[in-house]
Amino acid sequence: GGKMCFRQLRKIGWNAMKRIGGSDEVARKWAGQMIQGISRWYNMDEFSDVTAALKKWHEELIAAEVLPEIYELTKLKGTNK
Repeated sequence: GGKMCFRQLRKIGWNAMKRIGGSDEVARKWAGQMIQGISRWYNMDEFSDVTAALKKWHEELIAAEVLPEIYELTKLKGTNK
């Protein structure tokens, strides 16, 4: 497999979370960014939308065989969850 630096992964992840989650808000929470103008209460956000988007992205990556090791393990176990 190829190598990817953290900044590339973060950008790809940001775009995936925005696309799958349907908003900049989901992408902001995935990236761990604060709400503009609020200095310390961002950790009280509700993250169920991010979790749902991550699960969907995970399924997409497995279906596209981008995660070959995970893909092979799920084939062996007979599940892709």
